[in-house]
Amino acid sequence: MVIKNLYVCRYNKLINHYKTVLVDGHYEKHHIIPKCMGGTDDVKNLILLPTRVHFIAHYLLYKAYPSNKQLSHAFAMMGVCNKFQHRKINSYLYEQSKIARSSALFGIPRSESVKQKMRKPKLNKENYKKTKSLEHTQNISKALKGIKKKTTICPVCNKVGAISNMKRWHFDNCRSIS
Repeated sequence: MVIKNLYVCRYNKLINHYKTVLVDGHYEKHHIIPKCMGGTDDVKNLILLPTRVHFIAHYLLYKAYPSNKQLSHAFAMMGVCNKFQHRKINSYLYEQSKIARSSALFGIPRSESVKQKMRKPKLNKENYKKTKSLEHTQNISKALKGIKKKTTICPVCNKVGAISNMKRWHFDNCRSIS
């Protein structure tokens, strides 16, 4: 009970801080009182949080109310990155999000057909074991020809590369190495 209060206290401090701070840069809307706990879409229940803080807010809610499956699911979904969210998640939080997802899905009744589907091994791994035919490789080559990848230059080491690789291996990483 003391730990729960600690997470609730930290969550409340975080929310109260961002009620007075104007968020600069990328932000996300957050329900102060989650809808699964009786919150509404009313403007008074919404707050703008920076992306990282939004993730932390969901983590604190998950830790404060671990038995709430909807909060567990919400936190688990924070770990799912898509093309609009460029969130980096460390291994500990990734593990916590997977545990949250598992607990959110535990006990949900499933039909026999779904259970059978889940038991079957995935066969797509077979495609990676076989070598591709010459025709297949030529088709892949044709599909990729003419596609220009956007490139950028690292301001630290002046290397040129695809944006995705440069974000991963350069910029801030170059500063820490040099």
